[in-house]
Amino acid sequence: MASKLFSPKNLRVFSPRLHMLNEAFCYSPFNRSMQRRWKKPVDSARTRLESRTRDHRLDKLMIQLKNLRLALDLHAVISQQRNGYASLQLLLRWRREIGLNTEIGAFLKKYPHIFEIYVHPVKRNHCCRITRKMADLVAEEDAVIRENEPAVVQRLKKLLMMSTDGTLNMHALWLVRKELGMRIWL
Repeated sequence: MASKLFSPKNLRVFSPRLHMLNEAFCYSPFNRSMQRRWKKPVDSARTRLESRTRDHRLDKLMIQLKNLRLALDLHAVISQQRNGYASLQLLLRWRREIGLNTEIGAFLKKYPHIFEIYVHPVKRNHCCRITRKMADLVAEEDAVIRENEPAVVQRLKKLLMMSTDGTLNMHALWLVRKELGMRIWL
């Protein structure tokens, strides 16, 4: 039986099939990223992402800035409430608009020096308010911004004088507002 299977006649029939199978399986999940010689190399977002070098300090700084932005957005929502506090149910509804992807309680507990969670004495639900330390920091920031307004106006006047037609692009000003010392919430 084996002699009939491996006879020269049958090997000629099997060889094209084996060749086709080898071509079909040469790009298995383990070597899928390898390309054929005659194709040009792929330059996609994924290959650029894989080839970049990461700066861990910059990544950590960006995460901290993102969390600061979220905390300031939550501060804005809480300070807009008429009593100076907001229930966790209300913050849960505003979570997506702020851009918070985690649970609101976990985020608030992560920063106890900014947010104070307590049980409302009358309504008996969990509420959140800004700590005195955070309120002082925000007030100090507002005072510094008001104090530096004349310098910001001078910088903007210089930029306007340097421009050819006496105008500035608002989007460009929005992008460099921190470097100019302008108010973050315009």
